[in-house]
Amino acid sequence: MKENSNSNYKNKVEILDEDENTDSLQRMKQTNKYFDEHIQENKQYDELIEKYDSKINFMHDNIATPGRVLFCVAFVMFFVIMAIMSACIGGSFGTINKVENVYCEDISVEGYYDIDYSYVDQNTLTVFVKNKSDKILESAKITERNTYSSEYIYALEPGQEKIVTLDIYPIEDGSYEFQITDIKFKE
Repeated sequence: MKENSNSNYKNKVEILDEDENTDSLQRMKQTNKYFDEHIQENKQYDELIEKYDSKINFMHDNIATPGRVLFCVAFVMFFVIMAIMSACIGGSFGTINKVENVYCEDISVEGYYDIDYSYVDQNTLTVFVKNKSDKILESAKITERNTYSSEYIYALEPGQEKIVTLDIYPIEDGSYEFQITDIKFKE
């Protein structure tokens, strides 16, 4: 639309010729269509950004902060190292060795097993002592004859069995002999 430059026709509006009007209208429609397409694309991008932004915020707030990840890794590594170290430091023991004819006043040594620790010079003998008498044992001394290692056992009821541990330096052939001394029963 054009305004007439003539002062007498100040309020009159002159219509442009039809070709010019159609061309402008088409350009405006194309521009509007272009903006509508970009607005749709922007809405899709905004939705995607919002979706991924919410996922990132969830991850940040709940899961993957560097401190939490580092703590979890350290926690798992601690238990892995402890498992490896316990396997290396632990001891091994064989079968229970039955002992016969080691008794005194109805107190007997029934058997033992040897615990051999890695990286340690000493072994532990675990000795099973049984009270075969009808009286309560107050105390008795159990001694391994080859290493002279000894330990007292206390308060053993009739028919009961207890475990006594002796710390020894191992002997080469691994055959241990025991004796029972200093036996005292409760009257």
